[in-house]
Amino acid sequence: MGSADGKIESTTKIVDKGHNSKCFNIVLLSEGFQKGDLNKYENYCDDFIKEFNKTSPFSNCTARINFFRINVSSKESGANDPKTKKPDGKVLCNGDNSSVKTYFDATYCSDGVIRRLIGVKKTLVFQVLNNKVPEWDRAIVIVNNTKIHGGSGDSISLAVTSVNGNWIKTTLHELGHTFGLADEYQCYIGCPPPPRPGEDYHSSTEPNEPNVTTKKKRHEIKWRDLILPQTPIPTLANPDCTKCNTLTNPEPANTVGLYEGAHYRHCRAYRPSHGCIMKSLSATDFCPVCQREILKAIAKFIKTFDLAITPWGYDQSPPK
Repeated sequence: MGSADGKIESTTKIVDKGHNSKCFNIVLLSEGFQKGDLNKYENYCDDFIKEFNKTSPFSNCTARINFFRINVSSKESGANDPKTKKPDGKVLCNGDNSSVKTYFDATYCSDGVIRRLIGVKKTLVFQVLNNKVPEWDRAIVIVNNTKIHGGSGDSISLAVTSVNGNWIKTTLHELGHTFGLADEYQCYIGCPPPPRPGEDYHSSTEPNEPNVTTKKKRHEIKWRDLILPQTPIPTLANPDCTKCNTLTNPEPANTVGLYEGAHYRHCRAYRPSHGCIMKSLSATDFCPVCQREILKAIAKFIKTFDLAITPWGYDQSPPK
């Protein structure tokens, strides 16, 4: 399965804010759409861009962000959905075992363990991108599956999403990974889940990503420059490490501090804010720390931009 199972139909610059060399270029690619269904994919692209333009920090940078749409048709619709088992017969990914002929060979359970993790043939995606939009900066593969939630995002350039449920927020979350951001949620499966061994405590190893930490001392926290002097550290501790921290925020909304529960663990791992798209799909925006990391990648295209992110986010008023 692969490029023999489809065709590159067209490439269109659907949002033109300037010459490609002077703008941040995001490319959307279809996967698992038959030729007669590409109009649905085009509507998905429009819907995503509308939400993208309302989400901070992207909403502050739209004057220098181009969007391209690559229409790729596949012989069949959807994505592979395997059922995987351990040698002892225990089911890991309980897919329907379907196998479909699609251009980028999109596959759920791409790691053999987590069903919602969708992988594609990245080498083929990059080949298409380099041929059609050589100056691309980020790419999003939109997979034609409305039944199963899923996606993935690498730490460099490529996000993948299905079009199930709140898929646009999923796409923004996966796009966040391409800017080097970590997952801020407190377990692999939604909170509050049944107790799962190994999810109680984070190891003492400091994560590489800029939006999660194991450090508790103010002067050691990666985002210490965004924490107000009066904000307590930790800002919100988890009283029960067998569960996700579901306490309400004791500080004004968007306050940067040290909130326990992050990086797939209930305790001993911390995130910058109570809410963020990297933590929950119900969040409106990225937190100020994540916004800053995203803006670092886009900054060279924004003439009036400076990196003075406030403790309440980019270009926002302080809480009253």
